[in-house]
Amino acid sequence: MIQNVLTFARQQKQTLQLHPRVVVPAKIILQCVEVHRIGLERRGLTVSTDLDAEQPQILDPDVLCQIIGNLLSNAEKYAPGAPIRISAHQYQQTLHVHVHDGGPGIPRAQARKVFEPFVRLENRITEGVSGAGIGLSIARDLARIHGGDLILLPEASGAHFHLTLTSHPS
Repeated sequence: MIQNVLTFARQQKQTLQLHPRVVVPAKIILQCVEVHRIGLERRGLTVSTDLDAEQPQILDPDVLCQIIGNLLSNAEKYAPGAPIRISAHQYQQTLHVHVHDGGPGIPRAQARKVFEPFVRLENRITEGVSGAGIGLSIARDLARIHGGDLILLPEASGAHFHLTLTSHPS
């Protein structure tokens, strides 16, 4: 949460800088999942991965991990006990990551609001859940700063986010 607030403040001042370097995206994603594993397991969540992203790519690993972390944190809050699937592949210079949880999902009528800063959806799912409502906004902004995007895909059940990050020139 503190990291999100600091990132949000930097974004508002437009001082957020990327620090891209050559990384293997699959390794970064696995490291990030491992950092969050204990908290997820405490809430009864399991994470499965299908990562076809072994080609070195020029990315900011901290940005990738913060976005994945924000998506995992969201699932931890709103989909306790549900499975989480993370898949990734690379196409040309773009990394594609899908994070799909088996929770109740986000009502289609409220889908656009999830990316607005300080907006929290009001429904039975969000009752008693703490947070400032900036995690998904930050995640999308970070993706866009990195030349990609973060979108919510319509699903019959669960929340399904598609992240793209474009490789930076060396």
